[in-house]
Amino acid sequence: MPVLVYAEHLQGRFKKSAFEIVSYGAAIASGLQTTLVAISIGDVEDSELQLLSKYGADKILTVKGPEYSATDVQPYAAAIAQASKVTAASVVVMSASFSGKAIAPRVAVKLEASFGDNVIDLPHMDTAFIVKKNSYSGKAFSMVELLAPVKVISVLPNAFKLAEQPKPAAVETFTPVLTPADTLL
Repeated sequence: MPVLVYAEHLQGRFKKSAFEIVSYGAAIASGLQTTLVAISIGDVEDSELQLLSKYGADKILTVKGPEYSATDVQPYAAAIAQASKVTAASVVVMSASFSGKAIAPRVAVKLEASFGDNVIDLPHMDTAFIVKKNSYSGKAFSMVELLAPVKVISVLPNAFKLAEQPKPAAVETFTPVLTPADTLL
């Protein structure tokens, strides 16, 4: 069961946080001895998509469409949740950015998954899946065990260093099937 990461971009260019999330997801995939699948939503050139493989993505799914806006929260969540189901991902990772904070909980609900937000370190995966997260506006930390078979994690920007792990990655177009409910806020 692979790890799925949502790589955000702005006007077709990946943000540093996208590479952090891919590096973070690659570390989890390595710990779980599985593969890493990245998903990008919106128009991004293939050469830009290939940058995700520089940080450990084994496979890249691309969903063609508009860039994120406040009215696109539900379609983005639906697309990511569908990609998670199609790939049978056990862990879904995204940035705790403005859009990630809106999308991640919705993805968790759609997948009936455990949700860890504002995560600041790699999870402990020895006997349980435990994440360390920021609490009380950064004044404290919490250790939270994620119990569901599928886990959704949003990682704070700059919480994980970039780690280059270049490898070849196939880029595939993914077309989610959206229902009218997926377009409602």
